[in-house]
Parts: sequence; C-alpha cells; structure tokens
Amino acid sequence: LKAEKENAEVRIDNPSDYTDIVQAEWDVIYEKLDLCIASGVNIVLSELPIGDLGTQYFCDAGLFCAGRVPSEDLTRIAMATGAVLQTTCRGLT
Repeated sequence: LKAEKENAEVRIDNPSDYTDIVQAEWDVIYEKLDLCIASGVNIVLSELPIGDLGTQYFCDAGLFCAGRVPSEDLTRIAMATGAVLQTTCRGLT
C-alpha cells in the first residue's frame, strides 16, 4: 500500500486514453474491495480513511467498516479477538 501513497504522474498524447486510465484506477479500487469481501470478513478496520465509496460498498455487502482507527486500538482489538492485522489486500484467506 505504501506505493499507492506515492504520487504518480501519467502523461498521455491522446485525450481519449484518459478514460482508459480512469477506468483502470476504478478497477483497482473495486478489486481491492472485492478481495476484502471475498475473504469472508465481517468487519474491516483501517488506519487510513476508507472513504464513502468503500463504506457504501462494504455496507451493501453486509460488512461493517471504520477508517482512521489508531494503530494502538487495532493492536488491542486484534489481541482481544484473535484477529490478524493485514497490510495488504493480497493473500487474504
């Protein structure tokens, strides 16, 4: 996820390519949301903001989510519940 925090710049020569780039970004977002849902979790907590799109998507799938949760709270919740903290959406089981 760190790489996504870095600023990226894409230069295009053809303005019609812009829609392809935007669609690719949306596909990445929805893929990550779907990976979380497919893992079978009921609750998604994050140190980072989740955003309105993610919140609504998770809600529609029957999941509870909360963003901007302090890392100390995440650690305490994991210890109390036996949850596993993840740093990426890849490899969820």
